[in-house]
Amino acid sequence: MIQAIFKIKARPEKRKELLQTAQALKTATKMEKGCIAYNVYQDPEDENAIVFVGEWKSKKDLRLHMSSDGFGAFVGASRILARNPEIALNTISKRESIEDFEAFKRG
Repeated sequence: MIQAIFKIKARPEKRKELLQTAQALKTATKMEKGCIAYNVYQDPEDENAIVFVGEWKSKKDLRLHMSSDGFGAFVGASRILARNPEIALNTISKRESIEDFEAFKRG
């Protein structure tokens, strides 16, 4: 599984437009092949800080998303509405359960 995290700082006067654009991207992206999850978060301490977290079955699926018209349109809009994003790609080989988490806490 591939996790893609995009952190964007909206220009204050463009925050509402960026959030509307993000919502449209989120709706379309969740229907794409290989998308496991796609969420948009707003930092409670900085209303202009927006984080996108997408999970994909494979790198190929993420590449397809990044070459989609919707993603291209969002990138273009974000150049006007936000400052340069921070991007992180994480490869996750195994997802643990709550039981694994509880065992880890106990040591």
